[in-house]
Amino acid sequence: MSQSDQEQGDWIYRLHETGPWISAITDEKVATALEGFPINPIKTIAWIGTYVRWAMYHGIRLGGQIAERKSNLDMAKELDGFAAQARQLYENIYSISADSENALYHFAWQTSDLDGYTTPEGYTVGEPISFKDFTAAKAQLHWLAIFTQNAADQMRKQKQPTRWKQSAKMQERVYLGVALAAVFEGAFGCKVAHAGYGYGSNDEPEQFGHWPDFFVRMLNAASYRGASTNLDKVMRDSIRLHLKRPALLPPEIDPQ
Repeated sequence: MSQSDQEQGDWIYRLHETGPWISAITDEKVATALEGFPINPIKTIAWIGTYVRWAMYHGIRLGGQIAERKSNLDMAKELDGFAAQARQLYENIYSISADSENALYHFAWQTSDLDGYTTPEGYTVGEPISFKDFTAAKAQLHWLAIFTQNAADQMRKQKQPTRWKQSAKMQERVYLGVALAAVFEGAFGCKVAHAGYGYGSNDEPEQFGHWPDFFVRMLNAASYRGASTNLDKVMRDSIRLHLKRPALLPPEIDPQ
């Protein structure tokens, strides 16, 4: 097996492992979605299908982290609990009796190397490394409790729109647009463009131009819900990001 075949196989394996629904976007579904498209591609359906799956994989992977995450309040509550546990453990360890701490020290002395120096007479002078680690860990627990509590307090102060999940899903479509823009330009040999500004509607994406039409067709091929929602803004934002930092199509998955 050549290196190219191996890379292609690894890519397909990753799709099935991390996004089986993406691997279900077959070349046949892509071909069906492109029926009646007003311009002809310069690439094969196999090429378009491969890179559409790549675009969906990366767009969802990036955008989904935003759309599917917990709310700020839920994250603050979770961090509150974590900080409380760290604080309780810190207090419990610092309340250990002198006898038990001495027992730990002797255990470390018997089982751990010493951090120190050797005298001319051959004696090692120093402190057991594991007991020094124990002392440092206690201090780190205190830091951990303060750090996580401060993060929770800051998260709680951050304002979050009531419809933040809808906004996050729109941002996800923007990321998908950036990835699919590179596929469109490679597949058809023309730059992405968007008429917008009242020249089309969500129900008639072809009125926005070839690129928005392609975008909606590919999301529909992937059974993506709300493919054309807020299309005008999604197109403008994705084009802006595409022009600033376009997605790079990985050559190693080229089926040709």
